[in-house]
Amino acid sequence: MAKETANHSVEREGLFYYRKFVLALAGLPLVGKTTLGKELENRSNLTLLESDEARWEVFPEEMRGKILPALQEAFAMRVAHQRNYEKARDLLLQEKPVILTGTFSRQIYHDMIKNLSQRYSAPLKVIFLTCSDEEIKKRAQKKSADGTLSKEELLAAHYEVKNRYQIIQGVDLLEVNTEQLFNEYFSQVLNFISDLRA
Repeated sequence: MAKETANHSVEREGLFYYRKFVLALAGLPLVGKTTLGKELENRSNLTLLESDEARWEVFPEEMRGKILPALQEAFAMRVAHQRNYEKARDLLLQEKPVILTGTFSRQIYHDMIKNLSQRYSAPLKVIFLTCSDEEIKKRAQKKSADGTLSKEELLAAHYEVKNRYQIIQGVDLLEVNTEQLFNEYFSQVLNFISDLRA
């Protein structure tokens, strides 16, 4: 059953409502950032902005899902993060909470989300998702079944990022192992962001 709230938004029963904040879902490729982000968006008033989706706005459809040369990849990711920064800014100006997904593997992207939080007076929480190399191999095999990328290409992308990864520092951070049952780590996530409920 829906009800009208003081700020004129419609609340649906069973959803979690949060005040304005930035939630960054960070981690290596294949750890489950999109899966977690979509579930949070489905169960709350959070809006999901995915770097993997934004990066393909830069290139033609026929390049979607392909491994890009290093310079094109760096350009695509920078543009993706910038576009999501701008979309997040617009949501924060409307007092809405936002989820950003991405590896956030470099200092430049750490600085972007910290700046977003500070500039728009929105608390920042980071969830760093992890899982074992064995689990990554299983996920790469499963994901390769769609025919877009091979298991080897997916693993190469994972390890390329892993070799240069810098974990974000100086933020409210929760590390979550996504090899647990989904409901177990989803409960950890909900508890971590519970202080930002509306």
